[in-house]
This record gives sequence, structure tokens and C-alpha cells, in this order.
Amino acid sequence: MEVKTCIKGWSCAIHSESPTILSSHIWYIGLCIIKNPISGSISFTYKFLTNFDTVSVCAPLSSLQLYAHVNVFSIKFPLQKMDKRLKAFGNFAVANSKKLTRVSVGRYKTAIPKAPKDLEKYGLRADYDGKIPAPDGTMYHKFQVQPNAGDKIPKTIKAWREKNGGTHAVLGTFYVKDQGTEEDVMEGYEQFREAFKSGTTTPVPAGSRANTPPGSRGHSPPVAPRTPSRTSSNDSGKGKPASRTSSPAATPERKKPRRGGSPDK
Repeated sequence: MEVKTCIKGWSCAIHSESPTILSSHIWYIGLCIIKNPISGSISFTYKFLTNFDTVSVCAPLSSLQLYAHVNVFSIKFPLQKMDKRLKAFGNFAVANSKKLTRVSVGRYKTAIPKAPKDLEKYGLRADYDGKIPAPDGTMYHKFQVQPNAGDKIPKTIKAWREKNGGTHAVLGTFYVKDQGTEEDVMEGYEQFREAFKSGTTTPVPAGSRANTPPGSRGHSPPVAPRTPSRTSSNDSGKGKPASRTSSPAATPERKKPRRGGSPDK
């Protein structure tokens, strides 16, 4: 979230990258502006731009500085509530990790949760969207987090659903390694959660920890085999390059024995 003020000091734009700002909170911002001791008339407008909210206000800069300081928390509040719901659903996903690492449902079907009580409790579901390969060949399961239907889900999820297009709206995507562990589920889900909070897209997995390409973080680059150098055969010069001018005495050769006799001395 960022607050920008015009150079002339007569306008202020508050822009949030979070898709969770609700109209009720924007109206609350408007009420706060009206209550500020600003001389003259005050006008404010807001509009929705896909998953972004922009609130534009016309007022003296001195008052807007106070306004921006007081109301930053009212803008962050809905995102914090939404993140709390996402965290709870993440704990549920880790507790049911086998349903995400060893998927038994078809594509576009709900992987978790299955029980109606859990659907109402968390207000979210993870729908299976097939497998994708990482660059190193590791397979990952792809899941889309979506809001559930019904009126008995948490109010925060319900409000987000109504604003963003209903039960087919997608909060984001997370990836889980095929035949992975609870740690893989936790890691994949946390990437989605961080992407949702920042208003970005979850990065596609680059590979598993066990099969991370050489030279990447946590793995040492491969050591090239040593090329044997030209060395002398005497023990005193072991490991040192042999001189081209070495004398026969430095490199004695054992002569083959003659038939019926001993080798020459």
C-alpha cells in the first residue's frame, strides 16, 4: 500500500495492491475524511480496477497528511483478516498433506476439504488443476484456491467472493511436489500466501530440493576430474612435471633378463 500526494498539495491517491479491500472499508475512509477539520468542501471518489482499489481525495495537503497517518490501519485491516483465514486453511492443508501429494481426484475436482463442516469452517477449497513438470523433471501437483459457496462461510471470505466474481473466482495457485512431504505442502502453500498478500502470482516451481540442479543454492558445483600430468617415475619427483632434459640416471629402466641368465647389472 502506498500513499502519494500531489506536488501542489491538493490531491491524494491511496492505492492498494491487495484484492481484499472492501467497499465498507472505503466508505469508512470517506467518513474519516469528513470528520477531519478541513476548511471548505470535501469530495472523494473511489473505483474498482479489477483486483485493485484506488481512492482519490481532494483536500489541503496538511489535512491529508493527518488523514493518511490515521487511516493506514483501516486499509490494512481487511487484508490482515483475510491472511488469518488463509493461514488457518494452510494449517488444514498441511494436516491433510497426503491428499495433496498423492492426489486421488480428477482435474477440476476439490482435493480439500471434503467434509461439509470443513467447507463451511474455512470458507476455502483447493481444486486440483493437474500436474506440471519442473525444469529438472520433478512433477508437481497444481491447486487453485477458491472461495466456497453458501452463506455459512466466514464473513471475510464471503465478502471477497461477492466482490471478485463468486465461487469461480481464484485467490491464487500453489504447487506441491508429487509424492512429497508435509514440508513440501507447507512450502508450496506459503509461496501462494505471500503472493496473495503482495498481489502477485505464485512462481512456478523450479525443481525439488532433492533434485536441485548442480550449482544452485544449497548444492556445491561439481568438481572437474583432474587431468593426469606428465610426471617422472622416481619417488623424489612424485607429482612434479618431468623435465624434458632428465638424464637416464634419473629414470632408470629395468632391462629384460636374458634367456638362461640374470639381468645385466
